[in-house]
Amino acid sequence: ALSGYGPTAVLFTGGGILRENLLELPGVRFLHIHPGFLPHVRGADGLLWSSLVRGRPGASCFYMEAGLDTGALVRAEKFPRIVFPRSLTDSLDDAMLYRALFSFYDPVLRAKMLTNVLHAEADPFNLPTEPQNTRVGVTYHFMSPAVRKAALHELFS
Repeated sequence: ALSGYGPTAVLFTGGGILRENLLELPGVRFLHIHPGFLPHVRGADGLLWSSLVRGRPGASCFYMEAGLDTGALVRAEKFPRIVFPRSLTDSLDDAMLYRALFSFYDPVLRAKMLTNVLHAEADPFNLPTEPQNTRVGVTYHFMSPAVRKAALHELFS
């Protein structure tokens, strides 16, 4: 269905890896909003890894390619450190805090990044980019329960 649209950009804000045959469709570009400051924080749990290792959340907008969060960068921003009052979440275990963070705060961060990109650029289908330095940064994986607990403790104190 996408190949019939001609030149277009598709917004991809979810997690996961797109198959190469989608990324290779002629005239179709996938714009991704990633909850990590690229090129420093690639991969899974970007919001938590950014907060833990960089001390604050970050988000990036880029055109996807076959590599993991390595496409041409449109914009990367650091956002203010956020701490949620623990009194609001005392009855929630780590699994619930994790789901709440990625169900509510992560989409807000991604929306803010997209809004910033669209306000800064005249043509949302042809955004200026710069290549990423893939020798910089780390590709992170989903956090282990112990590391996730430490990261959540930083955000919910």
